[in-house]
Amino acid sequence: MDKIIENPGFDSVITGHSLGAGAASLLTLKLKYEDILLTKENKALKDVAIRCFAFASPPVFYLSQPSKKSEDAMNDTYAFIHEKDVVPFCSGDKMRKLTETTKIVDEKPKGFLFSSPLMAAGLKPISKEIVDEITKVRETTYAKRTHRLAIAAPFVMWMRKDKKDERGRDVFDVRLVDQKKKKVTLTRMTSICNYC
Repeated sequence: MDKIIENPGFDSVITGHSLGAGAASLLTLKLKYEDILLTKENKALKDVAIRCFAFASPPVFYLSQPSKKSEDAMNDTYAFIHEKDVVPFCSGDKMRKLTETTKIVDEKPKGFLFSSPLMAAGLKPISKEIVDEITKVRETTYAKRTHRLAIAAPFVMWMRKDKKDERGRDVFDVRLVDQKKKKVTLTRMTSICNYC
């Protein structure tokens, strides 16, 4: 906050990637929800806007009682997911399902002694029985006193490469996922960055 006080007219941007994105979004939520900047006695902090850009944030947020104040606190948090990044989908529930699936697959007969490493290396085909176990939809019961977590943002921008345009630039499908309404809107966006 000292830097903001020393440089009047600037706003605060909090950003992070992966677990850092989860921390950044929670910090932003805390600062805005509790009006931490406004409670300071220094008038220079009164009009400082706080925004958050969270890249590949895991679900770290649970809201027991939705309120306008909590929604307003999340309004300037922008969450981005790129392609098939697994971190935004890692939750306690997903990890429990992964563990359960791993145990089931591990108990399946795999043939001779070194079959597992050969399958992992792609040198031996994986049996249909194992593929079926891996792809099976599993419902697990929630552990006591646990809740479904969400990304602490009003919506998430999920960017997925679709094709190349006539100039060779990547074209992305951008799905705007409204977490509150559980609604997905699809738009197309041409990347202006050749590194994306």
